[in-house]
Amino acid sequence: YDEFEESQITAHTDGSFTVRFFYPEDEWVYGFILSFGMYAEVIEPPHIRKIIKERLKKALTFYE
Repeated sequence: YDEFEESQITAHTDGSFTVRFFYPEDEWVYGFILSFGMYAEVIEPPHIRKIIKERLKKALTFYE
C-alpha cells in the first residue's frame, strides 16, 4: 500500500492483489514495474506485458 492509493488496489481472497494505475509510458514506468521483481505480473496492456517479459528474459541471461 506504500506506492498506490487504496482505491487503486483490489484484494483477492487468495491473498493476491490487483493494482490499476495510469502513468505515462516511458522508461521510468518500465523500471518501476520491474522493481517489484517476482512479486508483480503485468496483465495489460499486452504491449507493456511483452516489453517487461523481454527485459526480464534479458536480465536472466546475466545469470546463466
